[in-house]
Amino acid sequence: MPTFTRNQRLLIRVVFYLAILAGLYLLRGGVDWQRIGDMLGADGPDREVRLAGRELAPALVDSLLLLYRRDYPEAGITLLPGNADRALEHLLNGRCDVALQTAPPSAATQAMARAALGDTLDWHPIALAALELWSASPEVRRVDTGDLRALLTGHDAPGGADRGGGPAGTGRGGVSPAGTGHDSGASAGAGRLVAEAPTRGTWDAFARALDLEPEAAAASPRVRFVADAAAVLDSLAEWPEDLGLLGGFTIPAGAAAGPARALPVGGDAAGAARLPDRAAVASGDYPMWYFLYICHREDATVEAAMLVTHFTSARGQRRIERIGFLPARRILREIRLRRDSPNR
Repeated sequence: MPTFTRNQRLLIRVVFYLAILAGLYLLRGGVDWQRIGDMLGADGPDREVRLAGRELAPALVDSLLLLYRRDYPEAGITLLPGNADRALEHLLNGRCDVALQTAPPSAATQAMARAALGDTLDWHPIALAALELWSASPEVRRVDTGDLRALLTGHDAPGGADRGGGPAGTGRGGVSPAGTGHDSGASAGAGRLVAEAPTRGTWDAFARALDLEPEAAAASPRVRFVADAAAVLDSLAEWPEDLGLLGGFTIPAGAAAGPARALPVGGDAAGAARLPDRAAVASGDYPMWYFLYICHREDATVEAAMLVTHFTSARGQRRIERIGFLPARRILREIRLRRDSPNR
């Protein structure tokens, strides 16, 4: 029978007691066995990732998923149909692993996530696009954010006709007739603003860009909602006096070949209106834009984490740029410090 020194016997006792404590911890449910199985690949490399919200940016998502499948041919991806609200419902109810959104989760959403999932949602911006105003009227040359705000609220824009829109009280605001720039007071017609249904995500971003409550702005009698971006363009072709709101992530291919085209948009401050080209949107010179976000549970599976990384990593961001969209990490913004900044 082997003999042990005093130190060896002490070490054996310590190991024995630690093993007992570890066994009690495991038996009492202190470890998420499903999580360990995911990390060890217990379900195999072909476990599917469920993604919801593709409709918010179909061209971008389809291109990124094509590249993801090329990198990981064994990975399975299931796309769940639905708009922004439906995608969030899928995520909160555990029916999907990853959801795309056009806004970060609100405080109310995070409270629902804590109640349903036991933790909050994690989210990351992945790309940036313009909120574009389109017109099929040859007389309309530009639109200003202040006049858009006036159109939705029914109040006259500051400066009236000097802002380049229709005269006070016409409700058209913000729309300058051809060749007149800011100087004309002639009305371009009392049309409406045609937009995708609010559940598509673009409307809320547009209202926030104008410092308006989305629901209140949607109640304006000057707003007409249609099914999708293609329906917005069809509506403009039929009623050229209207303006159309399009999100840069959902503009159909070949849209510019139709009768409508994107308008330069001016901000509230005096200055030139800018078209929604990549440089103007990236620098912030174009006044209205929105992000596309990817959201997931804090305890996401390894496969879901891999997909999120594919969208958010430096490599993924470069791919987004090559596809033709603005990656969230490569936008230019001027840093402005206020006098009441806590860092001063």
